[in-house]
Amino acid sequence: MQRIKEIYKKLIKKSGRKTVFLAAAGIALLLAGSLTPQPAKQVKTKTGNSPDMEEVRKKTEKELEVFLNKIEGVSDADVMIAYRDSGSVKFGKNIKSNSAQGGSAYDSQIVMKRSGGEESPVRERDEMPGIKGVAVIARGRAEIAPTVERAVKSALGVEIHKIEVIMNEKE
Repeated sequence: MQRIKEIYKKLIKKSGRKTVFLAAAGIALLLAGSLTPQPAKQVKTKTGNSPDMEEVRKKTEKELEVFLNKIEGVSDADVMIAYRDSGSVKFGKNIKSNSAQGGSAYDSQIVMKRSGGEESPVRERDEMPGIKGVAVIARGRAEIAPTVERAVKSALGVEIHKIEVIMNEKE
């Protein structure tokens, strides 16, 4: 304690009271920050059994191309899907009610599983990304475009105004 008082007196002589006060306040804030509970550590979200979202996107486009090419009068369909986001992963949670404290407060915690000494979160489901729009270019008569639009709307659940179909006349 005596040592701290000596250091304090030396600092006041050299720097002044305001500087020492600001330094002490900064140190106190740093200490207070280290005493507060830390947020949950980042958990690896990539697990061996989850498909890569880019693969899912490409597969969806290819399946839609094959689907559209089955429409009479449509051939060589190319599909491009623009996504709004990258999708999300929903993890399992344990939810506990704190109704004993009066009110309707809840605590939730992500369910973890252990495998080979490693912990990983339990995935409930992967949600596909939202679709911003769909562009289709295909060979066929222009009169078929509304049929192609309805097929895309039905297959992907996208609003019709988010679908653009360009039909090139057959050569």
